[in-house]
Amino acid sequence: MNNDRREDPFVAYLYALRNEGNRAALATLKRGLGRQIGDVPEIFRYVVPRLPRNISPWEERVYYLVASLFAMHPLPGGKGDLGNTLRELDESLGRGREDGESSTERRLMTLMKSDTETLPEHLRQVVSLVSANDLPIDWSNLLWDLKRWNRGDKMVQKKWAESFWNREE
Repeated sequence: MNNDRREDPFVAYLYALRNEGNRAALATLKRGLGRQIGDVPEIFRYVVPRLPRNISPWEERVYYLVASLFAMHPLPGGKGDLGNTLRELDESLGRGREDGESSTERRLMTLMKSDTETLPEHLRQVVSLVSANDLPIDWSNLLWDLKRWNRGDKMVQKKWAESFWNREE
């Protein structure tokens, strides 16, 4: 599966906020963590003008979620999907396949079992852990994956699993 996606225009905008040092905008976006759309109406000014037209309610929710998560951890340079990022985290913590199930692996399993109601909270926890370990996230890839989270074939979850457990590269 191709993990080398072009940067999404919405994510490019988020990086522009970061690169301009717009800490007020990032703080506002961060206040959206764990909240429903509209609970922090100040976020609208940053997200609404950049939403694609004719998106589903889930996709709209994903844009707000990614904006808030990005504001929590705007480190550039991520490559690949979240499974890859969690594999890097696991390896940086000195864990490997032979060590048995790690806490990172348990978090990935929880994420992959999450529905649309529980996913935002589990993602917030994972992004917090990744941030604490100074690892970047590929935000364009995460946005792309989350928009497809509800597919019946579980394509995203399978892709994350493959990226995490396929350590022979």
